[in-house]
Amino acid sequence: MKTFSRIFATFLLVMFSLNIPALATTLDELFQQQENSPVDAASPTERFQQAEQAAIVLEKNWDTFGDVSFWIRGCMVESLINYIAAAYAINRTPNKDIVLRVKDQLLKWPSIEKKLDKDNEDFDDRLWWAMVFIRYYEVIDNNRDLLDNKAAFIFKDRVVEKNAYDDVYEGGVWWQYAPKPFEFPLWKRGYFPGRQKTAVTNSLFLMIAARLALHYNKLGDTERYNYFLEWANKEANWLRNHTPYDIWGRSVSPVGDALEKGGEVVIDIWTYNQGLYTIAMADYAELIRDNWPLQLAVDHWNGYYNIIWPDGVLRELVNRDNPWDYPRTDLMVFKGLATRHWMYAYDRIKAFSSTMASQISSVVRNSADRALANGNQQDKFGFYWEKSDPFKWNAATQSSAVDLLSAAVMESTK
Repeated sequence: MKTFSRIFATFLLVMFSLNIPALATTLDELFQQQENSPVDAASPTERFQQAEQAAIVLEKNWDTFGDVSFWIRGCMVESLINYIAAAYAINRTPNKDIVLRVKDQLLKWPSIEKKLDKDNEDFDDRLWWAMVFIRYYEVIDNNRDLLDNKAAFIFKDRVVEKNAYDDVYEGGVWWQYAPKPFEFPLWKRGYFPGRQKTAVTNSLFLMIAARLALHYNKLGDTERYNYFLEWANKEANWLRNHTPYDIWGRSVSPVGDALEKGGEVVIDIWTYNQGLYTIAMADYAELIRDNWPLQLAVDHWNGYYNIIWPDGVLRELVNRDNPWDYPRTDLMVFKGLATRHWMYAYDRIKAFSSTMASQISSVVRNSADRALANGNQQDKFGFYWEKSDPFKWNAATQSSAVDLLSAAVMESTK
């Protein structure tokens, strides 16, 4: 009996060993097939229905999500605005409750700002909300108060005049108001402990400056136009020469946020960095009527596209290398923000680089199709788009899905 067991075990081991290369080849072929196989394109109406169902779930569960961080709450509002923009793009009437929810959240801004002033040191959290007011102005209500006393006020009074931009590292915007003296030793983080000049904060700063300058130019407000043009020029030229991840002398592509761990600079290549950098450069290119910012956007996209998974579905790299590590909440919203900003920039990118535009389209379509295939039956979406998510959905994951599916609506109209 022992002899038979040994023979059988040996047989299984040999068969398994022989099948390993075949299995690997099959997976490689599968990825290649997924990347190259034609996908039946959903119509704009079908895409809109998918986005609307996800947005309805987000709106109806709004008050059950609990204490969502300020910046993610702002991103959730903007994701609903993007759903509304998608509805208008295909001549559909947006869901009434969603429109009311957006208006309600904007009315609550004074209390949100009060909490930010009390509990939050981050410049980028304020800049996310500045963009919410700009998008509301662009999509729903062209009331100048949204620009003058909301977006422009946040940019000028809550960021610029708080010394967010200074000459350390020859320019650029800090991530936080003030140093945290006990977080790290001084020599660990450059001039100030706990402070960084990050890709996200600087891209947001440029995007909002450029966008406000464009709007004030259309409105004929020369004074405000010149103010925001000056800041856009200053920030864009700093980004051109001092990308925020090489302030310690290093340079990589694509765009990463600079973090220091154990005395070494570590690059975190988040998805939302890529989308923000693209739209910031696209907006600035439109403002100055020059293509060099678009070339920067294409160069960085090329570096990022080379590390997207073979199936063309968007993932956070933290989960590419460690797929069993479920991320913290802020990472859950990043991918939706990336697709949001790529589609904001799509028309300008397409006019400059049809290849980049085609690749963006492919990533948005593939990601939307896989997310829909892996979502549950109640139009709820978890963090993972490429596979079924065993973890509970939440405000961040649902908002990210609304952004993705709304981006897919806009892509289907191109």
